[in-house]
Amino acid sequence: MKRWALLLGLFVCTFLINNVSAETVTRKEITVHFTDVNCTGLYSGEVNENGNPDGFGIFEAVNGEENRYIVVGDWVDGHQTGEAWELWDNGDINIGYFDDGHFVYGKYAHNVKFNEYDERPKFPDTEGKLISYEELLRYGELFDSSVINKRKPGKVPVQLEAITTEVDRGEYGITIKAWIKGEQGYYYHDLYLDNDKPIADESTLAALQPNQRIIIMVTPYADGAFYSEQMCSLSILENEIDIKGITLAEFKTYEELSHMNVENPAFDEEIGVMEMIIGNPTFQVWIKGEKGYVQSTMVFHDFPVETGQRWYIVVKPYDGNIYQDLFIYSLLVEENVDVKPFEDAQLESEKAVLAEDPIKKHLLEPFDGNKYSEMSYKKVLRNIKEFAGSAIRIEGNYKQTLDDSYIDRERALMADNDGNYYHLYIMKKPIDVVEFNLLENDKIIVYGYIEENPYKYTSWTGDKTVPSIFVIHIDLLEDE
Repeated sequence: MKRWALLLGLFVCTFLINNVSAETVTRKEITVHFTDVNCTGLYSGEVNENGNPDGFGIFEAVNGEENRYIVVGDWVDGHQTGEAWELWDNGDINIGYFDDGHFVYGKYAHNVKFNEYDERPKFPDTEGKLISYEELLRYGELFDSSVINKRKPGKVPVQLEAITTEVDRGEYGITIKAWIKGEQGYYYHDLYLDNDKPIADESTLAALQPNQRIIIMVTPYADGAFYSEQMCSLSILENEIDIKGITLAEFKTYEELSHMNVENPAFDEEIGVMEMIIGNPTFQVWIKGEKGYVQSTMVFHDFPVETGQRWYIVVKPYDGNIYQDLFIYSLLVEENVDVKPFEDAQLESEKAVLAEDPIKKHLLEPFDGNKYSEMSYKKVLRNIKEFAGSAIRIEGNYKQTLDDSYIDRERALMADNDGNYYHLYIMKKPIDVVEFNLLENDKIIVYGYIEENPYKYTSWTGDKTVPSIFVIHIDLLEDE
């Protein structure tokens, strides 16, 4: 009986909440025509001028074997034609499109245990019931959007609480960036209010602004999205909400973002809410991951960020990388965050990576210049594979910093005392090998390890190939 009461209660609620212009009846005994039989039962819903079911309605009947069934959906002049649910006592369900009572296409389930449906949230039985976002999704799943609600805006409306963050008034309507209240926190959504279909009086629409708590009445959709025809009403409850204090749902970790495009080919349709800490506003951020914060590189263009800010960002994933043009929305939630623990953790993480490298690990060891030997330039260049990984000492002059240097490393050229050139790979992060600025023709001694691959570059005299040295230490011999 619970399932029948649920569906009948649903229908009654529909007409209590909505201003329906069509003529309606409630539990009227009528005979309707199905594919190969006429059936008498109780009908509640819209009827035409002849009193036949026409529009949206519910028909409940009992056949000769005392097997009750119910039809919820579209009717045309007494015929079950259109989108509908058909439920039988034995657990069979047809959901889809019907033509004169004949199931044309859709979904079919056999011997469904109705108590599984009874355990889901019930449709509201009074006007103005407030529900969570998760309940909205479950309503949408139960009362499938592709079957009933998609073409029936205003049916079975429910209310949701939301907080506005941006209100953009355009030529054709108002776009609201909002957080919808749910059981696990707030969910991000765009809401669009069409000027041609106002859902509130002019004074309410004019008063809409960021940081307001609002109530919206919508019809449930299975995908949880909001379309203009879904919006039924809107009211403002409270102004000047401190949005920094809200808890957001649907957080994605750094690792989840990286794999979303792998698991879902249509990843460009996905969004995720992520937490981001600003380190260096020029390039460095930390994204919350499964085992802590992961350092990432992001260049901000015309985006006001400062060191120590915590942001919630709504983004689309792109091959696991985050770019500013993928931001859908951003919310500053905290300032003056102590970033030193993040920097220290990142430094230790980067040092751990260095420790695994057979050459770079020497940066973590106490420097001992006696370990490094002078070697013949020609001998090294002719047998570079053989000498790869060998400790070398070179005395000469610093010549120039190369264009392919970055903030974490520097590439340079030096000439030994015989005028032979070497390429220098100088680490800047996580360990700064040279704590002073090198100037052209500085007299230096370089200690490092020969890299397996020589360095190739082009000069005004032609293409050059020179040995490449991973630098561990540099001594400045004279400073004029």
